[in-house]
Amino acid sequence: QIEAYNIIPARKMPPRRSHEYGFSDDDNSPKSLIFDQIHVRYYDQTLGDNPSTSCGPPLSLDWSYEIGESEAIDEYEKNRGQRRNASELMMSSFDRRFFLSRECGH
Repeated sequence: QIEAYNIIPARKMPPRRSHEYGFSDDDNSPKSLIFDQIHVRYYDQTLGDNPSTSCGPPLSLDWSYEIGESEAIDEYEKNRGQRRNASELMMSSFDRRFFLSRECGH
């Protein structure tokens, strides 16, 4: 399963945290948006239809998911660890074929 994050804005209020973004509209009044919680979903993977894979079958997220944990965004950012680079996010064609035959029966 793939872990996905759903970040939901909490409410409008004056800026207080480093991860807030202020903006103004036509009336020049200050606005802000605060991201409060991260809600995790675990998605199944399935055979995809993306033509951009250079070799082997593509994988996609399935529509079905399981609801995971929720956490304050500040706690998540404090504990999440290092971000992965692009090469760490890619799956080889061998791994995709193996996954599809083992997990999906293709």
